[in-house]
Amino acid sequence: MKNKMTSFKTLMVSALVLGLATFTQAQTVNAGAWMVGGQAGFVSAKVDGADDAVNVFTVSPNIGYFVIDNLGIGLNLGITNTSFGDFSNTVFGVGPYARYYVFQGLFPQVGIHYTSDKDKDQDAETMTDINLGVGYSFFLNNSVAVEPMLVYQIGGGDPQVNTFGLTIGIQAFLGRN
Repeated sequence: MKNKMTSFKTLMVSALVLGLATFTQAQTVNAGAWMVGGQAGFVSAKVDGADDAVNVFTVSPNIGYFVIDNLGIGLNLGITNTSFGDFSNTVFGVGPYARYYVFQGLFPQVGIHYTSDKDKDQDAETMTDINLGVGYSFFLNNSVAVEPMLVYQIGGGDPQVNTFGLTIGIQAFLGRN
């Protein structure tokens, strides 16, 4: 009976240590590091009642600074081309974002994107979109990472179009230990 109790205690202590090791991790990106890079992506969304899909191509350069270990804040620029049947439009925008590395290279990212758009036949329209994403940094070396990210955008236009897609980014980390 004593051996079973010792084995049980050893198992419990091992599980506790393993659990703590899972939740406490080494830093992925240290405070004071800079991140420079960008993403490119393609999204296709089906609109109820329409024959054609809305196709969106986005290029989004960014710069960020890690204010504490694993927490980066920054600024995204964006160029988005949208096509829907015979309609085509290009929009330029800017907005802040934040990302936090929760485990090794895994991160959620949230941002707001402000855009202003003027078509030749319409008045200017200003929109605010909310961007949510989950990605992973595959570090090729200490300074460069390839980052696939699943993104969901809550559109601020009229009509409101929410999109879901995949972006692929490349980031350079300057000052990463």
